[in-house]
Amino acid sequence: MTTESHVTVTANSLWGAMGNSDGIEAAFWSAICGKTPEWGMHVEENRRGNQLIMVKANVNSMLEWNLLGKAIGDNLESGSVPVIEGEFKKPDFNKLRSFFTALAVFSNCEMFHIVNYTPEARDVSDAFRTKVSLKKPITIDDLSLVESYESTSDLESSRVDFVSLGCPHYDINQIKEVALKLKNKKIHVNVHFMIWTVYPIKYMSDENGYTKIIEEAGGHIYTSSCPGVIGSYFLNTYNGFVVDSIKQASAIRGITNGHVYLGSIDQCLDAAVKGKWEK
Repeated sequence: MTTESHVTVTANSLWGAMGNSDGIEAAFWSAICGKTPEWGMHVEENRRGNQLIMVKANVNSMLEWNLLGKAIGDNLESGSVPVIEGEFKKPDFNKLRSFFTALAVFSNCEMFHIVNYTPEARDVSDAFRTKVSLKKPITIDDLSLVESYESTSDLESSRVDFVSLGCPHYDINQIKEVALKLKNKKIHVNVHFMIWTVYPIKYMSDENGYTKIIEEAGGHIYTSSCPGVIGSYFLNTYNGFVVDSIKQASAIRGITNGHVYLGSIDQCLDAAVKGKWEK
């Protein structure tokens, strides 16, 4: 059981878990009682696909998988279990985490299938449990990704003073990548630069010297939270935000009046060093 929505999608879709996006109250009740209601993804029948998604977009980068999650989520009916088919290159786990997060934020999806990739979708008929879906297939193309980006990120250039990486939290390889790219560089004096992870990963970063490199550049690594839950009082002390997570872009846009930009790791680091987002 988990109260984190994208973890539910991950566990159900990749690892065969049978869980729901329960709220914190339901999680406590289940922990106390040792039982939980049998409903939703606990029921085998509810795990079968019921909405075909035809992906005809170019999805390779982390950012593109982020945008794909929003594009699909924006088009899903409530209770959908999407079946994704396309000629895209199969994503690694970090790209999938990024996709899961966006999908969970912009829909109530708790499970999905990628044909010939996830364990319950060896082919299309396997994903649909041989039943015919009566829903019209949804097509996601490059224009869909552009629309997802433009609805989330400001487009004009602007000064920035807040750059945040990690939602979902960064793993040690992502922190290493940032550290190596920041080596011998300096974060702009007006920019608050942060990376979000969990404490065990932060400890690994400390031991490997990555934290030191990032701090010498002027950045910080934080654990067990993210800007979206810090609160508007803190965020409203800044005017220009750069993030690599569409979840964070959406959350920050909802509680501040500043410019919000969504980008790749390289774009975010460039903005952090220059103190400016450039088109």
